[in-house]
Amino acid sequence: MNKTPAMPKLSVNDMDRVSFQRLHEQHVVWFFIHHMLDKGWKLVDVDDGDDDTTVRDMAHAMETIYNLDECWLRFKMQSGPHRGKKHSVYLVMGNAPDEVIADWGYTDGDADGFDAAVSAFKPEEVARIMLGRAFGLAE
Repeated sequence: MNKTPAMPKLSVNDMDRVSFQRLHEQHVVWFFIHHMLDKGWKLVDVDDGDDDTTVRDMAHAMETIYNLDECWLRFKMQSGPHRGKKHSVYLVMGNAPDEVIADWGYTDGDADGFDAAVSAFKPEEVARIMLGRAFGLAE
């Protein structure tokens, strides 16, 4: 997780003062998306319940997500025997940062490893990494 690139500045944060909790939550989502990519699952679209927005890049994904109160992130397996398989993760923004990942769907038996990949993510580690980066400490 410590090799995750720095989160880009989001224009949505220019609209008002941003609390540490909101920044923390945004970093949890940023680190989660990269965690899933490291596990072979690429974010392909954001579903707000009415429209699906194809993800152009990670900054675009974050801008889309943080213009919503809740959404589904759709991930697609990039290689191997389950290449092309898609699953979704439900995000609810505005609660505690460790609760932003509210739910996810996976195949019974988890043959493609999606549930294992999501479950392996530890949102509580994100604050430690954020503070380490802010103060130039080792991660």
